[in-house]
Amino acid sequence: MGVIFIDSNVPMYLVGEAHPLKTESQILLERLVAAGQRLVIDAEVLQEILHRYTSIRRRESIGPAFRVVLDIVDEVFAVQKEDILRASEIAQSPR
Repeated sequence: MGVIFIDSNVPMYLVGEAHPLKTESQILLERLVAAGQRLVIDAEVLQEILHRYTSIRRRESIGPAFRVVLDIVDEVFAVQKEDILRASEIAQSPR
């Protein structure tokens, strides 16, 4: 069984207002958890939640979004300098 990376949008769908992907996200996560699937995020996911909710002035949603994601993931990976440098290379490469 592999590892599944949970994007920052998923917990925001779950705690946010009505959205076309809200129910689908909830059902998918429930299935993955029930199946014992290994779920992970990195520190950037948490940072994206902070950024989004502070930028739209919904700071009260930060705690619930963090709880949702941290309650289901098995690990939070650090984002290292090498990761950012590689991302920069990819972003700058011609398509």
